[in-house]
Amino acid sequence: MKIRLSNPLKNKIVVFDSEGADILKVNILYDVDFTILHTRKDVFYLSVNILLLSIKNLSLFSFKELLLCKNFFGQLYRIYLYSCIEYIKPAKVITFIDNSVLFQWVAHNYKNCDFYAIQNGRRVQSSVSNWLPEPPRAGSVIFIPNFFCFGEHEKDLYTKYNHEIGRFFTVGSLRSNYYRRHLSSDKNIYFDICLVSEWEPEIFHSDFLPQIKKSLNILNEQLSKYVKEKDLSLCIALRSDDILEEGYYRAIYGTSVHIIKNDRAKMSTYSSMEKSQIIVSSVSTCGIEAFGWNKKVLMCNFSDDPNFDMQEGLWFIKDSQYDAFEKQMEKLRNLSEQDYLNLSAKYAKYLMEYNNGEAQDLIRKELFKEAIG
Repeated sequence: MKIRLSNPLKNKIVVFDSEGADILKVNILYDVDFTILHTRKDVFYLSVNILLLSIKNLSLFSFKELLLCKNFFGQLYRIYLYSCIEYIKPAKVITFIDNSVLFQWVAHNYKNCDFYAIQNGRRVQSSVSNWLPEPPRAGSVIFIPNFFCFGEHEKDLYTKYNHEIGRFFTVGSLRSNYYRRHLSSDKNIYFDICLVSEWEPEIFHSDFLPQIKKSLNILNEQLSKYVKEKDLSLCIALRSDDILEEGYYRAIYGTSVHIIKNDRAKMSTYSSMEKSQIIVSSVSTCGIEAFGWNKKVLMCNFSDDPNFDMQEGLWFIKDSQYDAFEKQMEKLRNLSEQDYLNLSAKYAKYLMEYNNGEAQDLIRKELFKEAIG
């Protein structure tokens, strides 16, 4: 934690939360000055101005939330962030963490600027219902004044659960569009199948999300058997630099599998997907992004959790029997690219609006439609 005995830097643009600030700088804010407002308690601004504003803004403190949820320090921290925004007086606040409760609370209460959120990950039914905090906690109702989302799916999902979204802009994935525009070069196919790793230590070495662990274990057992029986080339795009992750896959697939080391700068997962005929995944955002590219994708939900179900089609399977998995993979492999496109294009667009890789242009156009003086 860093404590800065100063005020936050004043700018017309504030990036809310340091996570995702790099991608916003490269894609959206490359020619403008902006201030990062750290929201993970890693940086604190201590000054007379911020202290006085925080005292004034104690009127935002909810005693009902305190009595029912005992959320004392959390509320003070929200008021501190609100006071930082009030001190900066920005014209626009933008975040890449669309599911940030802190962002949503500040956006709901501060009325003197425009707030924008860019979707950074897949959202399912529980993302907008039972995974949310219970009322009267902040975040029990999602509040986003301007939402740059993946596709029409989010419009339907958030509207169904009565969340307060001012405007939807269906722009697709900023991250994957950046890859396709700036880093994509070699479009040759080198692998029959790419497995998008969803390994996380919290999942495989604790009791966190046991249903996801179950789904991933079944998927890897079946895919390993399938590629060996069919003598296919498989690459696994690693999620992290943890040696335990590679060890997990080596134990299942052996030495013949191509392990693609995680390289965030080169966006190695996207590169691996692009170089493969079929992408296999469980619940990852990357799988949905590749689906939006019109790649052949098989999303596997073996968790028995309907949250991660998709529309029935060649791109989705929930039957955990190997025969069903083999049959689905064979259909995908043998189907022509055009026939697959004819079957999948409408639903793929519904989930992930690609917009010819112009997400950053669409966001900038909306963000800067009025001059920021």
